[in-house]
Amino acid sequence: THTHGTHKQKQEARKGEIHHSAAMLIVLAQEHKEHLKFLTTVEQDVVAEFARISMEFLQTGVNPKVYSGAAKKLGVPTETVQHGVEGVMYLLVECSKLKISELDFHDSVMTLGFAEELNQTLLQLYQDNQQEVRRILGELSISVPTYKDLQWRLDAEVCRAALLLRKLGGSQSKGRPPKQTNKQT
Repeated sequence: THTHGTHKQKQEARKGEIHHSAAMLIVLAQEHKEHLKFLTTVEQDVVAEFARISMEFLQTGVNPKVYSGAAKKLGVPTETVQHGVEGVMYLLVECSKLKISELDFHDSVMTLGFAEELNQTLLQLYQDNQQEVRRILGELSISVPTYKDLQWRLDAEVCRAALLLRKLGGSQSKGRPPKQTNKQT
């Protein structure tokens, strides 16, 4: 039985090692934490509305009128609503971009010190919107051009060399190369 207990302890230790090495937590800057802190002062349906606004802004861009309308309803400054929405948007975008697991998302928001109900609401919002956020990010990403034929580079270098020779040839006598200066380009 002693061997069995040791084996069981080793299994538990391995599970812990795997969990910790595979965990990816989002660490938010203090500014983002402050923006999200406002969520603790509102009802869960307001948090859900902030997530809806965040998704709308990701799709169509920011509409400042939405901030002022929500601020009036909540009786808070427009900036407070804007920061709250941006905080939710940042959280959803960063976690979706990194494909954070549900457990890691939950652990990440737990570090914010929110009530469990708010943590669960944010987790549900993440689960509901993760695929859509990833789709939007994919559409927004800038594709870097790739070249299959590098002939244009060779042509550009030949033209540059020809222009340089023409410039040097016109200003120099006896075809000598120009004096070297210590200028750095």
